[in-house]
Amino acid sequence: MIEPMPTSSAATILGGTTRPAVRLGLSALWLIVVGYLAVHHVFWRDEVRALSLALPGGDVVAMAKAVHGEGHPLLWYLLLRAAHAVAPVREVLPAVGLIVGIAGASFFAWRAPFRPPVMVAVLFGGWMAFEYSVMARNYGLSMLLMFVIADRFARGRDGTMATGALLFFLVNTNVPSVILAGGLLLFRLVEIVASDGWRWSPALGRWLGAAGIALVGVVLCFLTVYPPFNEAALAPGAASLSMGSIAAAALNVGGPLSSLWPDWAWTMPGAAPLLALLILAGPLSLLRAPAAAIAAIVVLPMMLLFFQFVYPGSYRHQALYLCFVVALHWIVAGGRGGWRRTASPLLHDRVPVAAGIMLIVLLYAQLGSTASVLVQVARGRVEGQSAALAQLLRRPALRHAIVLGVSEVVVEPLPYYIDNPTYLLRQRRFGAVSHFTRHADLHLTLAGILRTARQLQATTDRQVVILMQYRIGRNDGPQTWDERILGDTTAGPGDAAAFRDATRLIQTPVELIRYGSFDENYWVYLLKPAVTGS
Repeated sequence: MIEPMPTSSAATILGGTTRPAVRLGLSALWLIVVGYLAVHHVFWRDEVRALSLALPGGDVVAMAKAVHGEGHPLLWYLLLRAAHAVAPVREVLPAVGLIVGIAGASFFAWRAPFRPPVMVAVLFGGWMAFEYSVMARNYGLSMLLMFVIADRFARGRDGTMATGALLFFLVNTNVPSVILAGGLLLFRLVEIVASDGWRWSPALGRWLGAAGIALVGVVLCFLTVYPPFNEAALAPGAASLSMGSIAAAALNVGGPLSSLWPDWAWTMPGAAPLLALLILAGPLSLLRAPAAAIAAIVVLPMMLLFFQFVYPGSYRHQALYLCFVVALHWIVAGGRGGWRRTASPLLHDRVPVAAGIMLIVLLYAQLGSTASVLVQVARGRVEGQSAALAQLLRRPALRHAIVLGVSEVVVEPLPYYIDNPTYLLRQRRFGAVSHFTRHADLHLTLAGILRTARQLQATTDRQVVILMQYRIGRNDGPQTWDERILGDTTAGPGDAAAFRDATRLIQTPVELIRYGSFDENYWVYLLKPAVTGS
């Protein structure tokens, strides 16, 4: 029989105290860094895409229909729509993102039971200082909610309604957070069973109530995101699902979480196995608190499977696991999640301490992402070309021009900056939101692009601007340009020359910070007026 007992803050090497003056200083410095990045931030397509989906329709029901199948639950869209109802301006997008990010960072800075070096590593990591604050996305909500839940658990507060409501909101921030919410529930269940055994208790009743509310949230999340209309963006591994592939994916620790390793670190020998070891340090660092260790051990392969079979994760997705591990350490530092020591000194003392040091190394590695963005912004590099294009299109001659996107994703940020109509070439329609679907026109020709541009010009009597993610150079022979999941574009003999004759290059790409699968970097061509009378 395992005799339960609470742990102490010594159960995690991250735990400790930080003086209020230090917390204040770190908070002020964080605001300065984030403020600097926010002022220079150019909005990316996924940021503006959410706003474009949140606003149309006469009511929330119409909005829910618009986002159905998009791949994200409703909470972020509801916040954007509510903010726009209060202040009907585009600036609600960065405002909501910053408010959520500042709330999460401030809550961490003033409540987290960690020592100063850990506070620095978490606050100024790329996930908290940029992805979950400057980038106006739904992932900052996950950070805020997990920290609030961690603080409540650390103080022994697990009431049904409050915990259930927080978990309900957490599972409706983004799909990976469903796994994280399950991990938090698992932590509490293991703790209850270790304390009371497999019998009914008031704590188990509260847990069941909270889990029931969370389950309602999971159902709502599923009904919102399924079936997805962006099926072309799904992870390629989903097509080869088998027991063998599942086992291999669960053991592939470093690959699906590779963005947690900064670019410069990949030049080191043995970078991949070292990253895998640092990631495994998360669960191992919690061995003194078995409830937390079990939760981390279960959640890690679930995240790995998700990124390989459902949706390939970028840094913002992968960092959710880091946030989850930090939240578990928060709970453990509050004295939760353990029972009387029965393990060997090796497992109870040496392994958790060594793993905790490795986890801190991984947290500090995230500062590389923030430093990279700061350096690039200081050099005048931006994240996208949409703001520069908008400045060009504000000229009187182009103010009403149609913007035709060959790679349709490049037009999605434009509605934040300008009101020009955008035409989605592969889907043959006007619109602000592109669908990553295999039912679109995946195979374009340069001659067809030019033909469509001329038809738009003739039927609307407007200028037509064409955005290309590749330059139409002097090669007049057969060519093919691959646009990954969007499809490809081919040019036959003489097509490039005909395109050059019919258009004028009016803007070339700017130097960008690369952070996504698609770079909003393009050559801008203006279609010349049609020649009449010939």
